Amino acid sequence: MADWNGKTHSEEQIQSALTDNLRKNQMKHSRNGIIKGDLSLQKKRSVTHKKDTTLRIVETAMAEELKARDFYKKVSTQLEDKAARLKFDVMSDTEQKHYELLRKWYEYNYGQSPKPKKIKVAKIVKVKKPEKKATY
Repeated sequence: MADWNGKTHSEEQIQSALTDNLRKNQMKHSRNGIIKGDLSLQKKRSVTHKKDTTLRIVETAMAEELKARDFYKKVSTQLEDKAARLKFDVMSDTEQKHYELLRKWYEYNYGQSPKPKKIKVAKIVKVKKPEKKATY
């Protein structure tokens, strides 16, 4: 998955970053007397907490992964070139794996399945076959 700077990250790096962010939030709350004890033994976090930034980020990321998956699938169906179609199918499958990784993390940390979040989707532009003007 690419970050804001266009750098790609493995699923392990994403999982690690999400876990680190969660631990930092728990440590901050622990210092404020809200959470005490071993972090690995904590109860699941409440999904009802409106100011939970991590929750909103993960829900948005999940929606964006599904949006990207659907985009790549739609483009794939419009392509005639089998190699190009295969590349877009692979990208679509990768976005689905990213979504599954985030969903599992969400379920593990919040103790329930995430509610679907809608992201505004732009209209797909039809892919036109370029004119063949090259001469040899």
